[in-house]
Amino acid sequence: EDSNGAIANHGRGSYKIWNGQWAFWAGATYEFDEKTSFNLQVSGDQLEDSGVAANVAYMVVPGFTVTAEVDYDHYGNSGLGPAEPTAVKGTSKPNSVGGILRLQGSF
Repeated sequence: EDSNGAIANHGRGSYKIWNGQWAFWAGATYEFDEKTSFNLQVSGDQLEDSGVAANVAYMVVPGFTVTAEVDYDHYGNSGLGPAEPTAVKGTSKPNSVGGILRLQGSF
């Protein structure tokens, strides 16, 4: 953070991009117990881009957490006619699914 309160982003955008005049993001966390939590985030915009991310985080021992996540993304309409997902994601399909497994240790 610099003296003006700006955080360096090292060439990456600080905000999620969207299409159209409006967009929404919503998320929530539910704690099953003191070691396990479920997180959900959904997003969408005026031109029918949407996404969902869900994960479960489990604290194996204090200072070591394992998180498994699955993500879904739908590329809608660029506003310039039919959807052209190739121009955005390098694929000819408007839908994608992915996932991660994160191992996080604190020292």
